[in-house]
Amino acid sequence: MYELKEELQRRRDYVVVLAADGVTPLDVVTDANFHSLEEDEANGIGVLSSFAIDRSTGQPYIHLQRFPLAENQHVRRAARNWRAALRAGAASGDSEMLTMHRWLSRRVLEAEQANPKLRELKDQIAAASREVDLAFDEPDDVRREKLDELDRAVFALIHEVDRSKGS
Repeated sequence: MYELKEELQRRRDYVVVLAADGVTPLDVVTDANFHSLEEDEANGIGVLSSFAIDRSTGQPYIHLQRFPLAENQHVRRAARNWRAALRAGAASGDSEMLTMHRWLSRRVLEAEQANPKLRELKDQIAAASREVDLAFDEPDDVRREKLDELDRAVFALIHEVDRSKGS
């Protein structure tokens, strides 16, 4: 609870990403949901990646926002600062857990972005797990079948992760 309270009270650093007219807002990104910035200097375009939650499914994903670099020097500066802070990691014991959680979240979302099938397989595990929970008062053979379905879903995810590593 202490870590959650600290995170909620922490002042957020944020930027508003602007369109080519320099006025119209395209996106808002904070230091907490910043993922990365790719810059294409030759074409004057940046792509800002940030963590987001899909409102219809409730699932996390990486949101990509293209924007003109010239009108968004403030975004470039903030992204460089955030990137440096992420590389430096946490200095205090209180923030180490949060930093580790963010790092793990980044790795999971990057893996899902590289292989969209992982999200589907994780959803199958969640559904099978709910079925096991619902079968709590069912006869042993019904519970055993639900547990077997959960085992198959977990095995499918492990198999896909192993397959992805090989490619």
